[in-house]
Amino acid sequence: MTETKSRNTMEHAINLAELLSQTKNRRIGLVTSALHMLRSDSTFTKQFPEDTIVPIPVGHIYSRPRYNLKSLIPSAGALSTSSNALHEWIGIVWYSMRY
Repeated sequence: MTETKSRNTMEHAINLAELLSQTKNRRIGLVTSALHMLRSDSTFTKQFPEDTIVPIPVGHIYSRPRYNLKSLIPSAGALSTSSNALHEWIGIVWYSMRY
């Protein structure tokens, strides 16, 4: 079963609730990027309060910090990682205020 109409995490949880049967005490696997898991898990736990949400994070970002002269120079990769993290933190704050 695939839900394709949602535009964000909250819409996805709401639309999925409509697609699933109304049984309770289910175990629902939540597959999303590790970076996005905190917001997704919180959203799905609120939408499915009588079910168990099983987080299945994927796409982990592994890095060993290497501090040298080159690490002080800004890079596109570092900007992308920082932008993604900032996006998630803004999303967490937004969801906590809106939902």
